[in-house]
Amino acid sequence: MVVPGKALSAGDFYGVYTLDNACTCRLACWSAKRCVAVAAVPDTSANTVQCHLSEKGPINHTLTDTPDATYYFWEASVPNNFYGIMKDNYLYLVTNHQRTFTHGKELCAKIPGHRLATIKTARQFETVTAMLNANSMSWGSCWPVWVDLEKPGVLATPLQWGDGTLYGDGTVTQLATVVTERDYAAVYRLEDQNFDDKSDPDLYYILCQANPLGLDW
Repeated sequence: MVVPGKALSAGDFYGVYTLDNACTCRLACWSAKRCVAVAAVPDTSANTVQCHLSEKGPINHTLTDTPDATYYFWEASVPNNFYGIMKDNYLYLVTNHQRTFTHGKELCAKIPGHRLATIKTARQFETVTAMLNANSMSWGSCWPVWVDLEKPGVLATPLQWGDGTLYGDGTVTQLATVVTERDYAAVYRLEDQNFDDKSDPDLYYILCQANPLGLDW
């Protein structure tokens, strides 16, 4: 993944090289066994870049806003059961550890360009459920997963996604079933064809989502 305008904080990289450009900086990380993420920070006075190599991924360090810098991280830098672009042209990541809803949302937000998944359309729902079903045998089981769907109030309160979009406004309603048992604010997991209401402290795998192609999401 390529993240413009970001650099590593001091203490989050193990090596510094002075190189010609960002491309050679990225290659330096790719060829180093320890390196899973790197930041190329231009030194305009010398027409070079300071190349900061890190053995930690984005969930384990802090990024700083740095104009003209470029941060790169590899799939292996984020522990996962699955990480890839699917047929709906969104990028999905399934964690290999279970977490609470709040911790899962924070984890996704730490990965540049990612968020806890919102599954608004029928196509997204078909894509995600097919991916999870297809890979469950090799993972053991990845069901269920947290998604960014909440019921902010009592039973009759409309469900909404984390970005404020109402659940009922999306075509996902054509395929998914909502199972609501709690007459109070709750968060939702996805399991098979259902969105089930649960409590934040419950532990499930995390489904993160990114939009590398700049689609309407």
